[in-house]
Amino acid sequence: MAPLESDDFWARYGDGERDFSGCNFQGVIVVEANLSGLNLTNADLSGAIFYRSNLSHSCLQGACLREANFYHTRLQKSDCSEAIFCEANCINADFSWSNLTGAVLQDTSLGMADMSGVILHRAKCRRTDWVGANLTQACMQGINGTEAVLTNAILTYADLRGANLIGSNLVNANLAYACGDYADFDRVDWSGANLFQTSLRYASLRYGQFFQTNLLLADLWGADVTGVNWEEAQGVPRLR
Repeated sequence: MAPLESDDFWARYGDGERDFSGCNFQGVIVVEANLSGLNLTNADLSGAIFYRSNLSHSCLQGACLREANFYHTRLQKSDCSEAIFCEANCINADFSWSNLTGAVLQDTSLGMADMSGVILHRAKCRRTDWVGANLTQACMQGINGTEAVLTNAILTYADLRGANLIGSNLVNANLAYACGDYADFDRVDWSGANLFQTSLRYASLRYGQFFQTNLLLADLWGADVTGVNWEEAQGVPRLR
């Protein structure tokens, strides 16, 4: 399908149309526009630019967003399940309370993004950049986030049960009250992280770096701590 021309899109939008499912928006440029409530199911937005725009309450289920730019764009309470965001720029974007179940976020930039309350169940997040992102209360059960970068990220009350974050960077991240039971955190760098009352029961923490990490009241019951570095960690719990 040929890309939808900008004039055609705006004409249809002006006539009240909101269903653009399956349309081709490759390379489209949208700046500071209010487009909330769009249906972009299975649409192709590869390389599209949505700069400081509003796509909240939209449906992007199954959409292709490879190398798209959503800098400072609002996508809160949207359905992005199974969407493909590979190598997209979502820095400072707002995905709060959106559904990204099964989404592909490999090599995606989400630095400083607001992802509080998002559902990332089974999402593919290899090498995803979440530096400084807000993932408070995020549901990240079963995600594949190997080599992800979560430096300075906020993951308080996040659900990481069964997640795969092998080789990830959680330096100075805040995981207070989070749950990572049965997750795979092998070779993760937790230096300076806050794990106050974090549950890591039966998690794999093999060869992790916990330099100056806050582990006060953390629950490591049954966790595999083979080769862990506890240097200057605070509140290391009694291992069982």
